[in-house]
Amino acid sequence: MGYRLPVEPQLARHLNVSRDCLRAALDTLREENLIERIPRRGTFVKSLSEKQNVNVYYLLPCPDFMLKSGPIAAQTHMEAMSGALKAAGTHEMRLIPVPASKTNEKKNIDLERLKVITPGSRVFIIGISWYWKIFPLLRDMKCRVAGTLTVPIFLPECQRNGWQTYFHAGYDFLEILIQKLHGLGSRRPLFVSHAHSEDEQERIFALTDEKGIKIDEESFMRSNCSSDELRAKLAAHHKKSAFDAIFFNFADFQLRERESLNHDLGMPQNMPIIAGGKFPFLSELRQKPHYFHMDNMQIASDAVEWLVSNKKAEIIMSGPSFFRAEQSS
Repeated sequence: MGYRLPVEPQLARHLNVSRDCLRAALDTLREENLIERIPRRGTFVKSLSEKQNVNVYYLLPCPDFMLKSGPIAAQTHMEAMSGALKAAGTHEMRLIPVPASKTNEKKNIDLERLKVITPGSRVFIIGISWYWKIFPLLRDMKCRVAGTLTVPIFLPECQRNGWQTYFHAGYDFLEILIQKLHGLGSRRPLFVSHAHSEDEQERIFALTDEKGIKIDEESFMRSNCSSDELRAKLAAHHKKSAFDAIFFNFADFQLRERESLNHDLGMPQNMPIIAGGKFPFLSELRQKPHYFHMDNMQIASDAVEWLVSNKKAEIIMSGPSFFRAEQSS
């Protein structure tokens, strides 16, 4: 047990505050897990060694994720890790990276690696949907989990309703994307990505139906190709489906796609383009895309602050902002 605080009347006089004000402050400190109030014994300041765990475990998809991932995913993790490190440091805690897979494949979870996470640990996750298969393990170990960037719509119903002990700071990316497309006047957009999950497609169908936006199987295009092939595929797709806007999701693109487009996608100049990240080969286009922007450092910092507190589970929604570069002359 740490240092024992003076009794309330004495402490209130010493601080020159009322008893009610003191009790409110002590309640806040207790919620933040900084003090412990023991009946008939007093109020004690917790020492670092007495806390449940001095580690915050930061889950990564694989050991060399920063090399295997796309630049947007790598940048997002670096920003989030910076925010998480800063918040953990203010509480004299350690941030420990733990790779969840050897191969950057969510179907190949490495359970041996995860054994470093002990029961009752604090676990930080960026991109909850990638790790949902690990949730039963974390739940059974009564871990305190903070997650960012995606809301639990991607989790099976049994996981979402059966475990309410995790905190989530993020945004409904797809809902905000559809709202942006609708606001730009699009009624038949094209979604371009390296791969589309069934969960994402079902969510897009539901959201676009609400907005009167026409979506069918022709609204999704795989993009594992060079820049010249990408232009040719877009032209063929436009001839077939007459889409009126494009969303590029570059979080999982392959290296071949990160090359010059020579300022031109081959699309009409007034066609809206939305991008899930700012890439050099998109920024050089004559028709400038609308980009998503999230303050990943602050989101991660807030999530870690929640981890080290005693606050109840909650969902914090923080939507992305959009910015658009000036049009090229």
